Amino acid sequence: MEKIHVILFYKFIELESLEALQRKHLRFLNENELKGRILIANEGINGSVSGSKKQVEKFKEFLTSDEKFKDIVFKEEVGLEHPFRRINVLIRNEIV
Repeated sequence: MEKIHVILFYKFIELESLEALQRKHLRFLNENELKGRILIANEGINGSVSGSKKQVEKFKEFLTSDEKFKDIVFKEEVGLEHPFRRINVLIRNEIV
């Protein structure tokens, strides 16, 4: 059985065009069959994403390829099953 990798991340940074950012992330996550929950707000991003090691590494590359998130720090855990049932990218007033 393949292990599931879970990453947690957040960054306080001023963001604009939240709807475009939401669509971009949702498209990438769906295309790569990742699961999790990401909150975006004008004050930053906060998320947890799960998938195979390869899927998670691809997401990390995707996120850090954006200049705003190039220095984001990831906390990673490994488990036997997805902690999430689907993917959600939500716009909120706060990320905490």
